[in-house]
Amino acid sequence: MLSMGIDAGGSTLRLGVFSETLECLHLEKFQETANPSIIGFEKVGRLLRSSVIETLQKSSVEPAEVQFIGVGMAGAAQAREWLKNEFVSLFPQSRITVAPDYEIRLPLLAHTANAMGYSYFLGQEVLPAALMDWVSSPIQGDGVIL
Repeated sequence: MLSMGIDAGGSTLRLGVFSETLECLHLEKFQETANPSIIGFEKVGRLLRSSVIETLQKSSVEPAEVQFIGVGMAGAAQAREWLKNEFVSLFPQSRITVAPDYEIRLPLLAHTANAMGYSYFLGQEVLPAALMDWVSSPIQGDGVIL
């Protein structure tokens, strides 16, 4: 059972293929923006599809082998269904989870701050208790944390 994580950022596009123990088996990095507010949804869609295909080919993985896909993208909050649908045709059998970039960064920020002893900066007024519970485990229900 393999997973794919996609970080579609404003300056870089990263795609990783992971084992079921979340070992990174292959990582591709493209120096391109995947932010639809910068280059438009149509161009982002083409870029995502071609990058996914290239990553799968280089890692010798067939789409049918990918069970879970986690996608984080700047601007995804306004286009979750559009983003999810971009992957459905390539991965009809996969469970696909999409999130805006800030939903990925906040848990990582909280986890890092806690590990460094700065958890007092992240009190109830900054992050809700549910988010603090969420960061206590490395894998969350729908997908993979990149």
